[in-house]
Formats: sequence, structure tokens, C-alpha cells
Amino acid sequence: MKRIALNEEILDAFLPMDFYERAVRLAMPHSFALGVTMEDGEDDDPAGMIVCTEDEDRLVIEWLYVMPEYRGDGIGSELLYLAFLEGEGRGFVDGAARVSEEYETNDYGWNPKSFFDNDVFSGKEEGECVWRISFQELEKLLVKDEKKNESSAKNVTKLSKIKVRDLQTVAEALADRFDGKMSMPVIEALRLANPEMSFLLKKGNDYAGVLLVRKVGQIWYPYELCALDEEAAEILVRAALYFSEDVCLPKDEIEIAVRTVSTKRLLQKIELPGKVYGVTYYLCKMKDFTKRKAELADL
Repeated sequence: MKRIALNEEILDAFLPMDFYERAVRLAMPHSFALGVTMEDGEDDDPAGMIVCTEDEDRLVIEWLYVMPEYRGDGIGSELLYLAFLEGEGRGFVDGAARVSEEYETNDYGWNPKSFFDNDVFSGKEEGECVWRISFQELEKLLVKDEKKNESSAKNVTKLSKIKVRDLQTVAEALADRFDGKMSMPVIEALRLANPEMSFLLKKGNDYAGVLLVRKVGQIWYPYELCALDEEAAEILVRAALYFSEDVCLPKDEIEIAVRTVSTKRLLQKIELPGKVYGVTYYLCKMKDFTKRKAELADL
């Protein structure tokens, strides 16, 4: 068994295990992926992979998969152990496994609930709702709501219109307005965004909202939506819908992770098409797993 850190050069060999395109999360800051290979004649055969991101004060397992022929050999537990060691090295003590309802009806012989529902992952919390939409579905909404979306677009500024030298000033103003409501430092969030699909909303001299989006492959990730009220949030979302025709391709998939009830109500109000999946976070202390790993090694 070989344990390797995955990067863009060697990731392709593991993508057949990535049915829900979780590996694109590696474009997010502070994320990482690990893999395990098994010797198969003269070649190393990819056997399992894990993709992790950081969410505020904890390490989140976005995706864990082991090929069916290698299950039962402890590869999944080994990948968890390696990921938690990496997380501990980064100063994290809490871990969470992100399990979407989308995974429960899979045809890949993978049951995430049975893997994470144990005395190590002893806590649970309700996570976000996730909308998954094809751009072809979204186009129908654009035609239906064209006037509303076009009107909203007049009231916002694309991030691409902000000069690089002014980004720090913008970041400071946003931090003052939305202190504690963004998931990462504001300047980092701005630099991560796709400037053609990210927007700022002003009322008078103050910011009333910000929507930041990143595209990775054919997936769109709106990762920050902060607004003073629901009206401001709707303006930002409709502006993004209006401008999406400029930058989307027919095969693009859009994924929207909704963490707050108010944002969920907003998207329902707009009648966004597509499918909705609930997410559960299985929680643990990373030290509990590493302790269990050590106990098993002593047997």
C-alpha cells in the first residue's frame, strides 16, 4: 500500500472514483486530497481517495471512496487517519464528514451513513441544502424572468470592474459591514472569486450585499452571499442569473450550497429549477479517531 498526496499531475488516475465531482473542491483555499494505491503487477493501482476542505474551525471530509475490490482492508480508515493527521498539523481538533442525500441513491456500492455512523463520529448536525442545476434548465428561468433579472443587473457592480489596487479598500468596507458573516477573510474571498460572476451591491455610499462565485471545471460554486436584507440578496442573485449567459457553457452545472433559512426562502421565491438535496454533517474529535487507530494497532 502506498500513500500519496494528490495534485493536478496525478489526480486524473483517481477521478473514476469521484462520481459527484468533489475533487473540484481542491480549487478552494486550504483544501487537500490524499490517495492510496496498491501494487498490481508492475503498476500501482489507485485504490482509494479522500478530499478535504477547511470550514472555519474544523476539517471537513468532502469525499471518501474505496474501490469495491479493496474494501475490507482498512483503506478507508487509513485515509481518514492520514487526513486527520494533516488536519491536526494545521491546528484543527474537530472533524466532520459531509454526507449529502444525493449519495444515498448511488449505484456505486457506497454507503456513507454506515461508514460514518459510529462511536467516533458520534455527533450529527443538519447541514446546508444543495441545489444542482444544469445551465440548460437555468436558461428557461432566464427567459421567464428576463425583465426582473435585467433590472437587478443595473443595480450591481461586477467584481471585474473593481481595479486591483482598490480591492483592499473594498475588502475593508465589506468587512466593516458584514463582520463575522463571511466564511473566510474578505480579501481572500475576493481574490478567489470569478470576477465576471461575482457582484457588489451598494446603497448610497455603503455596501448592501456581496455575492462571490467561483467556477471550477463545469461546476459553479457561489460560496459567499451576504446581504443586509432579503431584497438585497434577491437583487444579487438575479443579477448573477442575468449575467450567467455571458460566461456559462451549455454543459455547465451549477451547484448552490444554502446554509441559511433566509437564503433557502429566497431561492424558493425565485423558483430556481433543478434538484434539492439535504446534507448531514457527521461530527467527531480528530483525536478520538487517531486514538482508536493507535488502539487497533496495538492489538
